Amino acid sequence: MISQTYEVEGAWLPFGNPRKDRCRKCGAVLVPVPREGTYNSRFWDKEKDDGLGLFYCPNGCSEESATLAFRFFHSFSHFCTNDSTPYNYKVDFSKFKSCWISPEGVIYPVSSTGHSHFARYVLCETEIKLEEDGWIKITEAPPAIENSAGSATQRQKNALFDYAAANKLDTEWVLKNCDEGFCELIK
Repeated sequence: MISQTYEVEGAWLPFGNPRKDRCRKCGAVLVPVPREGTYNSRFWDKEKDDGLGLFYCPNGCSEESATLAFRFFHSFSHFCTNDSTPYNYKVDFSKFKSCWISPEGVIYPVSSTGHSHFARYVLCETEIKLEEDGWIKITEAPPAIENSAGSATQRQKNALFDYAAANKLDTEWVLKNCDEGFCELIK
């Protein structure tokens, strides 16, 4: 019986996965695909005599979701530390001044004019929709916080604190004024 109804993230790799290749979405080490019983088992008929085995994500991440995570990460990876991956990244505050902060407190760096591009082409939303959904926009020129929803979540406040501290801003002032809708950032 096939246990999944979608193609699971995977790859043809040397047997034993000596490099410990990982799922692009969750970071789990890829494991061998059983010869039968899973959706990806059907791909064993494409096996060649080249020493490669079929591996997949043990958490069942779909190939589509892993590809989206990979593309999403690469839209802002140049603002991250060198050791960052799609499933485990850390932004480098010295590389950007403008960003979006999701209601979950995740910082998504953008270029100084990249807010609309990120909203439209990465998240497939409008800038207005993100703002209505509670996303906070930090702009570089003028340095400001835009919070149309009017109230930052605790996770957003934590991210704002990290952003303010890294950019040598008055963290107390930023946190006090982040619910104002629009406020210029001061050093």
